Amino acid sequence: MQEGRSLFNDGKFWEAHEAWEQVWRRHEEPWRYFVQGLIQAAAAHHQLRRGIRHGAIKHLKNALAKLDSAPAELGGLDLEDFRLKLRHLEVELERARVSEFDRLRRAGFARLNNRGVPEKRGPAPPPVDV
Repeated sequence: MQEGRSLFNDGKFWEAHEAWEQVWRRHEEPWRYFVQGLIQAAAAHHQLRRGIRHGAIKHLKNALAKLDSAPAELGGLDLEDFRLKLRHLEVELERARVSEFDRLRRAGFARLNNRGVPEKRGPAPPPVDV
């Protein structure tokens, strides 16, 4: 779980997706369901970075549907805070006009923290120009 978190926070969303998929394969329900939510959150951020708004929104909705039923802490991760950040990003993306999307694409990335560990503020991962 921590490898995926670290990759996600470094802006390596595809790699985080892959790391969490390895965790997903080794576990049974209900863990699989929750980990799939993390995988979909990573996919949403990957889509956001690529500038694919509708894909980012779709994956955020799917991620939140799974993570909303998860406990506040999962594998040491602070899902409560992460869900709030994902929900905020979803609302911002849905409200954004085309002219605002590029700003969100550059600054809208959520971070996933360990439970009980203060958030480290770092620069947002850079967007990928497509």
